[in-house]
Amino acid sequence: MDFIAHLSGGHHAIHEYLVENVLSTLEPTILEFLLSTAITEKICGDLAGLLTHVPSGQEMLEEIERRDLFLQSIDDDRDWFRYHHLFADLLHRRLERLHPGRREELHRIAAHWFADHNMLSEAVDNALAAGDTDHALRLVEDGGMTLIEDSRMTTLLGLVAKLPPNVAVTSARLQLNIAWANILMQRPRQMRAALDLFDAALTNTEVDEAAIHALRVEAAVVQASGKLFADEIAGVQELVTDCLHHPDTVRPFLASGAGSIASFVALYTFDFDAARRWQDWAAAYHAQTSGPFSVMYGYCLAGAAAYEQLDIPAAENYFRSAVAMTGKSGVHAHAARLAGALLGALLYEMGTIAEAEQLLDESYKLGSEGGGLVEFMLATYGTGSRVKASLRHHAEAENRLDEGARIAESLRLPRLAARMVNERIRAGLPVGDEIRTRLMALTAYRPQADGIATITSELDEDSSIRLLLREGSPEEIEHACARAKDLVLSIESQARPRALIRAKLLLAMCLSVAERFAEARTVLAPVAAKCTELGLPQILLDEDARIANLLAPT
Repeated sequence: MDFIAHLSGGHHAIHEYLVENVLSTLEPTILEFLLSTAITEKICGDLAGLLTHVPSGQEMLEEIERRDLFLQSIDDDRDWFRYHHLFADLLHRRLERLHPGRREELHRIAAHWFADHNMLSEAVDNALAAGDTDHALRLVEDGGMTLIEDSRMTTLLGLVAKLPPNVAVTSARLQLNIAWANILMQRPRQMRAALDLFDAALTNTEVDEAAIHALRVEAAVVQASGKLFADEIAGVQELVTDCLHHPDTVRPFLASGAGSIASFVALYTFDFDAARRWQDWAAAYHAQTSGPFSVMYGYCLAGAAAYEQLDIPAAENYFRSAVAMTGKSGVHAHAARLAGALLGALLYEMGTIAEAEQLLDESYKLGSEGGGLVEFMLATYGTGSRVKASLRHHAEAENRLDEGARIAESLRLPRLAARMVNERIRAGLPVGDEIRTRLMALTAYRPQADGIATITSELDEDSSIRLLLREGSPEEIEHACARAKDLVLSIESQARPRALIRAKLLLAMCLSVAERFAEARTVLAPVAAKCTELGLPQILLDEDARIANLLAPT
């Protein structure tokens, strides 16, 4: 290999030297073997035998390597080999001159071999090199969802980019694959564009009514998933009804996803038992999917429901199961990092700071296009900031909040934006005059039309009350106490145990600031006992120092 690198002169001079001093000295059988096996980026014995009709392809490759014919093994098991690119280029030219049209046929054979061995990228490259765009399109259509299930969205979109655009836009199946990839990468505009192209392509699709119906059912699940990633639940259940009623008529990935969508809707109508039941229903379909993504979402949503119910052992088990099964794809897998964010948030409240920091640092690496559902972002940027602050890494803590706010604005996610503001106020950071004016103008809390909007309003109410405690007059502090009490009463009526703990801690702090210490201790004592019982010490430590003072012996 190093021999070519040390030759002087340009490519033309090198080619002339190789023709005169290498190719011309080879016996015909070796030369023909080289010409046929150099057409792919890499070659193995089985593929070499298929391309050359030589029964001992592996032995021939090893012989060529021993003879220093610019072939080198590229894996530890010595199964795969690659020719030096300059020597391969020379062989390509010689093949075209000696056997016009044979290169395309060899690429066609290689495309089918790679497809049969689940090497999709190589199969597509060879199909395109053979000039067979229809085969390349079918490969990406058929293999695209496997890539999605394996959380390899970038690989899918890279393969799509290789296809001629006029071919890609005609495929309804391909546009659904593209829509899935863009949803999971938090790219709503591109997702909507793919769905528009899907609608246009479907009108020109010559398949039977059953196939068209199946595509429309999947498109509805895609739309529902898009709403979830936009942190919306209005109309979502209706979009997946058909899939949920006939789960055995669709691919397991769709039934699995529809079950998780139903869990999400239940989670934000505060029916936590139903959220967990939907995951029990979906378990059979999760087990039939090929990759970790759908199963990970299922575990995480069930864990989120258990967490809201303060079933901490179940929540931890769900989150750890999600991380463990996604970890099979590598510790840096996209799905593993998402699941790790929720586990990290739980571990932080359990006081396991070091592990929490590690998990949340990993999820932070995903950036805006890998953030997943807002749940994961709340953990990554909100709880991630608290972790850094607890370790006195204040600049990093503020950077997390700034990044979360930018993502919230870019993706139009009000709940994430409200959480970032709330975390800034908790940390004593400035929030900007416009935001401060809006929050100080709030006078009363009212539950909203759905759970996501309700939680967003609760975050704003919490922020407004904390500003009053920090900056308000005695009258405004008393008003803050009344509002905090109303917030507790509202959440009590919704059967939300975890949210109720936070609301009662806020009320206790308001009463303490108002110097109503006896009332504050009455509110705080059962909450502190519950946090201790559950093993969630950090919830108490995160609150104002006044909480610690109330807990101190009198």
